[in-house]
Amino acid sequence: MASNRQTFVHLYRDLMKTAKIFPYTYREYTLRRTRDKFKELKNVTDPSLVHEFEQEARHLLGVVQRQTTLNGMYNKRNLVVENTDNAEVNVKKSFENASQL
Repeated sequence: MASNRQTFVHLYRDLMKTAKIFPYTYREYTLRRTRDKFKELKNVTDPSLVHEFEQEARHLLGVVQRQTTLNGMYNKRNLVVENTDNAEVNVKKSFENASQL
């Protein structure tokens, strides 16, 4: 059981780490979904369900890794929510750009 627990801890960490590469909306969705799924696993004792969950988690990790790779191929500006330290500067610049039109 210890190796099983260790496997799930690694899967959980990998999913959380990979999800943090996503833009804000996808990141929050993936983090929330990952937490919820692993909370459900706490109460599962049936070995076949545990194995099924492990396969599902590995599949989800693969999907998240592929999507973060695809997302990294495109240059996308951060949302104001993501860039809190420069948010005020960005708002001023956008107003300046709009006034020049």
